[in-house]
Amino acid sequence: MRNVFAELLLGFWRLLCHLLLLIFGGSAKSRKASNNSPASPPYVSCDSLLSPAEMNLYGSLCKVSKPLVIFVKVRLADLAETPSGCEGRQGWLNRVTSKHVDFVLCDPNTLRVRMAIELDDASHRRKSRMERDAFVDSVFEQIGIPLVHIKAARSYDVRELHTTLCEALKLSSAKGLD
Repeated sequence: MRNVFAELLLGFWRLLCHLLLLIFGGSAKSRKASNNSPASPPYVSCDSLLSPAEMNLYGSLCKVSKPLVIFVKVRLADLAETPSGCEGRQGWLNRVTSKHVDFVLCDPNTLRVRMAIELDDASHRRKSRMERDAFVDSVFEQIGIPLVHIKAARSYDVRELHTTLCEALKLSSAKGLD
């Protein structure tokens, strides 16, 4: 009788160990292997830095933005600083680090930022995106750099685009972006 009880207990113990291995993913070695990324990272090159819609606007901006230099996909953290000693500094930095604007126009000699441009496609109508846009707008208002929102389109009237940029910079269209 004692032998049968010992075998039942041993069988139960083995079953319990197998269940624990299934639940917790096996040994530490196998857990480590399954959580690690592959030996070779799973990255491939992007076809372009810009989406087709962004590329379309970029082409039009190139025609009207001279002499300003165009930069694409610039992080807010590269445009807006949080002074050291500011209460909650890290939290404010975290809010801008993962966000970017589509285009930044800069002075060609100093690279001083003159304005930023956001291309507003259908995604900008989502509630989460509108909240993000409101935050980004407030950052640009705070740092004193004009931020222009341009609705995505198949094509852009370059005169209208030029006028929009000049108005944002408070310049006369006749004078240009100098």
